[in-house]
Amino acid sequence: MKGIVTLAFMILTSSFLGAQAPTINSINPLSNSVGKFQKFEALIDLSASFSNPYDYDQVALSGVFVAPSGKQDTLDGFYMQDYSLNTSNGSLSASGSGGFRIRFSPTETGTWTFNLKVKTAAGESVVRSGSFECVDSDNRGFIRKNTTNYLAFDNGEAYIPVGQNVCWQNGNAYLDYKKWLGKMGAAKANFMRLWLAHWGLGLEWRNGNGFEGLKKYRQNNAYYIDWMLEECASQGIYMMFCINHHGQVSSNVNPNWSENPYNAANGGPCDQTWNFFDLDLAKNLHKNRLRYIVARWGYSSNVMAWELFNEVSFTDQFATASVRNAVRTWHDEMGQYLKKLDPRKHLVTTSYGGDEDPELWRLPSMDFTQNHLYAEVENVEKAVAGKGLDNLSSFGKPTYGGEFGISVGGEGLSTIDPQGIHIHNTMWASAFWGALGAAATWWWDSYVEPRNLYPLFTPLSNTLAKVPLLEGNFKPASARTLGGGGGELSISPVADWGQATDNKIIVDNTGAMTPANARLSKFLYGSQWNTQLRNPPTFEVFFANGGKFKVQTGSSKGQTPSVAIYLDDKLVKDYPNAAVNTVYSIDVTPGPHRISGQPRHRLDGDQCPPNRRVAVSPHTVYAVRAANGEWPRVGSIIPNTIGDMCAKKGNLPR
Repeated sequence: MKGIVTLAFMILTSSFLGAQAPTINSINPLSNSVGKFQKFEALIDLSASFSNPYDYDQVALSGVFVAPSGKQDTLDGFYMQDYSLNTSNGSLSASGSGGFRIRFSPTETGTWTFNLKVKTAAGESVVRSGSFECVDSDNRGFIRKNTTNYLAFDNGEAYIPVGQNVCWQNGNAYLDYKKWLGKMGAAKANFMRLWLAHWGLGLEWRNGNGFEGLKKYRQNNAYYIDWMLEECASQGIYMMFCINHHGQVSSNVNPNWSENPYNAANGGPCDQTWNFFDLDLAKNLHKNRLRYIVARWGYSSNVMAWELFNEVSFTDQFATASVRNAVRTWHDEMGQYLKKLDPRKHLVTTSYGGDEDPELWRLPSMDFTQNHLYAEVENVEKAVAGKGLDNLSSFGKPTYGGEFGISVGGEGLSTIDPQGIHIHNTMWASAFWGALGAAATWWWDSYVEPRNLYPLFTPLSNTLAKVPLLEGNFKPASARTLGGGGGELSISPVADWGQATDNKIIVDNTGAMTPANARLSKFLYGSQWNTQLRNPPTFEVFFANGGKFKVQTGSSKGQTPSVAIYLDDKLVKDYPNAAVNTVYSIDVTPGPHRISGQPRHRLDGDQCPPNRRVAVSPHTVYAVRAANGEWPRVGSIIPNTIGDMCAKKGNLPR
């Protein structure tokens, strides 16, 4: 943004202009020569009647750009306040008065021409024309889908994301992101994810603390994003641009609804949170913001994708059919609207936190699926891989691990995994099981930065530069180990609250497991609460030699937890006062066995303790290890367990 001359223009009220149509007084390009896929920008001096320059219903600047080949692109202009950036302390100082601009990225070399007009309630301006030259550049273009599971630039080169979430700043946006992006770029990371959160670089929020309510977009935050995209370009980093987060439309999970300008209590149109998705006025307000976002940043090839929502399943009443349908319809409408608005057709996606709507992922307007997965075990990579493989097979489109982590927070990770081993393992695993890139770790500010874990990105980036995943159309392949071997086999959970799970896992005498990517829940549901979700797993295993079956509890628990383990429908171990972070195990003799948390037929005597409730959470681990290290070996991680592992005597399932 250096060297920009700020536009001077007039906001004239109807009392001065009456029915006078708007006028474009001048077009002032910042440069008459622009590199291919880079930014052409012009300042537009206009006279018009409006009270809110961000409201496209009041004033809409638009342009038609004509390529040397004759192809046409139509796009919006936008209003902005310019600033001077103090690179010592990151502060901004307003520079001149605000004005209108138009930004565009040419895709062909040669002479481009354009026609601009402005529209208000009083009419349209006379079209003003201009031109500029597009010259060749080293920019690889925009990121696209293709016929593989991977993404590619316009020039055909693969784009395999390696990076992390850096969703908001802790202090000054410039100072924080200059540090983080600089270290990421030096480590050859090429991906970041940004949230437009009101505590970060949000644009629209309740009046106060720098915000001005609906259809009033916070300009200092927008300017920091301008700078950030330029910094991303210099560091070779591409941004997933998350437009909304769940707390904005939630009164329960990270709730911010009480502060949301869409809330009727704050003067907005929505009486209930879910009206954000089903009310036409609310949708039109959101579309206005999308127009601004695409007009201001849609030129950038460093925008990897528009992400409509972070973890939309945490918004209120998502589990109800009517709200779920409204959320799906909203996503389809907004996704199609983005594709219509955006001349460069950036990819569009969204994300869930647990419960998902498969029908939403099947929408053509969603270009790739996402999974966000957290665990309390070191082998979180198995859960991420399992969920990703499930998405690939279910939806037939690229998939990405947008968030992952071990559920102890950044400070806790510094204690249990100071070297970031789980980050290393999950990034490498996800990059090679068919995802479009390496999954993105969370806790950038409280873990990656203080532990200086940026070097973890470098070896993977170097390797991916040499492996032709895109060119070879690499796909996931199944593999198994035959014969002897040491260690354990564990199954990490991929299903969140209320999601469908597998209730029978088979490990045969060769060590093969069916289903190969078993869906086990992070939760066990009992006979007292959430009984409609209950689907306890059973393990049918073959031990060539004796071994152990182990249950490992997580770091939290429900009321009066207990653990009961049945071997071949006989109660072998009962722990009436189960503890957190504890391993419980039973010995298993050679041969075939059935291991479960409940018998499949009626038991006699005292084999089943009365009214036994279990609450082991999160991440109960079932595992079987051969005593001599040989196959079979099986495991499962099932967190946040609340349930009857054994019903009352005389009322047992058959």
